[in-house]
Amino acid sequence: MTSKDTSSLKRAIEAHKDGAVLMVEHPASTYIDSTILAVKTLTDAGYEGVYISYQRPYKNISDRFKAEGIAVDSIAFIDAATALADQKNEKNPKCICLASDADIDDLVRAVYTSFEKLDGKGKFVYMDSLSTITLYKPLSEVVRFSEFMVRIVRKHEIHYAVFGVAEDFAQKNFVKNIALRVDEVLQGGNG
Repeated sequence: MTSKDTSSLKRAIEAHKDGAVLMVEHPASTYIDSTILAVKTLTDAGYEGVYISYQRPYKNISDRFKAEGIAVDSIAFIDAATALADQKNEKNPKCICLASDADIDDLVRAVYTSFEKLDGKGKFVYMDSLSTITLYKPLSEVVRFSEFMVRIVRKHEIHYAVFGVAEDFAQKNFVKNIALRVDEVLQGGNG
């Protein structure tokens, strides 16, 4: 995300103080950098969160967050990327590692378990890649998970649910279906 893009996320946070479901469309060339800046924007605004990683293993993403000055103690991680890459999970109390055969119900349980690791009142859930999860899970299950995320925002269990999606996937019908349920769609960084 460029500074212009982080200001759009800051504006969205300001406009939706009571909570919102957001979708951020990231270009492939700056996907991870854009994602990191989005999470930094949320944590800098005082929110704690759950980061669901389908893109990068826990160790990699937590190291990148630290390098960018993100307080990783304010984030609980759910790592799906490690198992999907057939790598060994690293045990860490701030991270729940999902098995490669984990279903959406396992992901929902992991989100609720992760909430227990957070102290603050302002919470967010950031799913790094709606596009990647569709490679491993049926579309109906991905839509069901997005409906769960919308529901926990509407019930004020969290302030923000954020879905990252690759820009080139944004026009796919299932993404459009999910986009209809979000409060705002933001553009990620242009590099």
